[in-house]
Amino acid sequence: MATRPRAGERRAHPRAKRRFSQNFLVDTNMARKICDLCAVGSGDTVLEIGPGTGALTRHLVERAGHVHAVEVDRELSARLRVEFADTQNLSLHERNILKARVADLVSGGPVTVVGNLPYNITSDLVLWLLDQHRDVRRAVILMQREVARRLTAGPGEREAGSLTLALQYRCEADRLLDVPPTCFRPVPKVHSSLVALRFRGKPAVTPRDERLFFRVIRAAFGERRKTLVNALTGGLHLPRSTAAAAVAEAGLPPLVRGERLSLEDFRRLADALGAAPEGPPGNEPSKGPPGNQE
Repeated sequence: MATRPRAGERRAHPRAKRRFSQNFLVDTNMARKICDLCAVGSGDTVLEIGPGTGALTRHLVERAGHVHAVEVDRELSARLRVEFADTQNLSLHERNILKARVADLVSGGPVTVVGNLPYNITSDLVLWLLDQHRDVRRAVILMQREVARRLTAGPGEREAGSLTLALQYRCEADRLLDVPPTCFRPVPKVHSSLVALRFRGKPAVTPRDERLFFRVIRAAFGERRKTLVNALTGGLHLPRSTAAAAVAEAGLPPLVRGERLSLEDFRRLADALGAAPEGPPGNEPSKGPPGNQE
């Protein structure tokens, strides 16, 4: 017969809520290792996303100058307020991070973002970070390994997508560590990976028209099984001859697929399309960086 958990165990492992896609990090050695890789010091301000039971928070407050922890779960937020009541360099914010801005939470310069991300918001959170790149110096985030592979993929790799390119435009991304399911409660069905994003002072490439640059990337990955010429023709509503001429002007093979292109290839292609007499229609509203297309 199963025994009832002791009071201390109940405090350490609260019931996970499915609506928040919660998987709590419970391995203390792994938590310490992750915080070592975060490499924060007394001069750093940390924005922790989803502190949960405080597994990372306990280490972060010992190292960082100040930690701002953002938790959407009211029950967990209340538990954290009790545990860290005497911690002077911790501020708790009870809100949905996707509905907040870094500048609303933290003042005084770029922050280091740390978090064990719920799997169901990882892509949205990455786009949230890209949208606020001026306020973020570095991000070290735990996510599903499949997504980590996609974000850190190189040109031509199967996992690469439009979100990969959007990330590389603003960041250098590295997969630091794989974390097994046994480090979490409840135990997920997938492995996780720790990814570091180092935000660039300026974009990796400088297209003449940034909006058009991202439109071209979206079009190329929107129909990735087609050749680049055909994908651009359909995705940007271009004459096929215009798409083919731009691909040639960019120095690319006529039958190449979009997934083979680097950021610099896309920069040359977007500039060529922008200079074409019958270039892409200019009435599409700006959408910023591309989302998570396959």
